[in-house]
Amino acid sequence: MPSCCLLLPGRITPKPNSRDFSALHHEIDSFPLGYGAAEIFTGIASFDETTVFPGGQGPNLVADGCTYATNGDSIRWNGDGYFGMSTVTVMGNGPSFSLTYDVPTGNLSFTLQTFDGYPDSISVSVYDAGGALLSSTAGISVPDSTPVPFAYTSALAGSVVITGGGVLIGYSLTGAGPTNTPFGPVDMSAPITTLPTLTANASGIASMATGVPARASGFTVYTQAADLSGGLLSNSLAEVIL
Repeated sequence: MPSCCLLLPGRITPKPNSRDFSALHHEIDSFPLGYGAAEIFTGIASFDETTVFPGGQGPNLVADGCTYATNGDSIRWNGDGYFGMSTVTVMGNGPSFSLTYDVPTGNLSFTLQTFDGYPDSISVSVYDAGGALLSSTAGISVPDSTPVPFAYTSALAGSVVITGGGVLIGYSLTGAGPTNTPFGPVDMSAPITTLPTLTANASGIASMATGVPARASGFTVYTQAADLSGGLLSNSLAEVIL
């Protein structure tokens, strides 16, 4: 399951004069991927217009003047049609994804998306060139692959940090999979039901209480969780309901 990760910003494109960042709209659609495909680059945590990825993609995949980075250890590009995506998107496997501008800008925009079936809640923080917080917007609901726009027009921004962080728990009553998801194969067979996105505490624990109907006695439940901030899967469990 994802945003995985942090699923994050999609669409990053240059203005005709990419050095003029008084107004900046991000759009990514130049990375070559087949329909429904995705590619992970482990060991690459940041990129800009000069980056050439190991497969030979680049340079000039994004506008001159901005560095894109994850605080994880890999970058993933998702193709059109990948779990509902309608265009090429980029994401990192860490809790946050950042955009850092060579020249501070007071007018920027991008869209936020997550994979269909994997809702997330996103926070966006805007900082000036010295690292002082200018704006913080929490609890942006990103329910699916439908683009959710974000725009900032105010004091000159030096960087933007986008943070996910929910925990998604899924379960199946039909078997132990494997089933492919944006996080990798999970030990659950389709159909997989997901619970509402949870927030982990400081110890990394996320929990919820719910009732179990008596008629469920004897069923085997196959379950697994995903950390949406880092795209990591938990161990899987198969438990018989008593």
